[in-house]
Amino acid sequence: MQISVCSIAWRGTSGYHQQAPATPFAELLPRIKRWGYDGIELWWPHIEGLDAAGLAGLRAQLHGAGLSVPMISAYYNFTGTPAEAAESLALGHRVLAAAKQLGATGIRIFTGKKRSRGADSGEWRQCCSALRELAVAGWDPAAAQRGVALAAEIHDWNLMDSIEGCERLVQQIDHPGFGFIFHPSLCAPDPVPALHRLRPAVRHVHATNGSGGLADGPVDWKRLVGAFRAVDYRGYLSVEWFGADADAVAAREAAFLRTALGREASAAR
Repeated sequence: MQISVCSIAWRGTSGYHQQAPATPFAELLPRIKRWGYDGIELWWPHIEGLDAAGLAGLRAQLHGAGLSVPMISAYYNFTGTPAEAAESLALGHRVLAAAKQLGATGIRIFTGKKRSRGADSGEWRQCCSALRELAVAGWDPAAAQRGVALAAEIHDWNLMDSIEGCERLVQQIDHPGFGFIFHPSLCAPDPVPALHRLRPAVRHVHATNGSGGLADGPVDWKRLVGAFRAVDYRGYLSVEWFGADADAVAAREAAFLRTALGREASAAR
């Protein structure tokens, strides 16, 4: 397993709109590497204003820092009106194109603002049709990483708000390029049974623990790392933080995960 950190931790004051990270990438990426991370999960508002040249420049910075991009995280509404779903589908293709240019291996999916039990059959069909189109567009069986995968983040107010909702999405989309971001803190206090049910479709993991640190919340992350090993999960554990002191928290969580994984903690700060 490898570890990454979500760039949303360095969001500025513009809410969820297009913005540069509060710490410029030229400064942030080397820090992330020094703290011991292998990659960075890019928040779409941080990169959506970049043209092809800007994306090429960012890829060079990532390469120089020795960091990969396991995921690009944008926002969609596939269960909204047909116009909203079409707009989200167009955005999805745009994010896929950026992912390919950056060498990213996945894009995060939210389905919209409807829970699995609240969406009607037409909304399910509309959403799954769009997601299957994106899964086909990102899939490349000839590539070493099989192209760019879609990873729907397990989350409330989405179709993947429950294990049953996740399983229904897998059945209806029916494509190897579609899977999930496993969110252990949303399956607390014991996420292991959910992991066992969803394991074949788990593409990525968000490392959170309620409002506290990984060592302090309701999920036993040391035990959970063992559970990931037991099911042969080999992807990323991606630290997600929304609070203050992003630098200090990112450094602390990297040290915690590296210790839990049996990897030597980075001495750099």
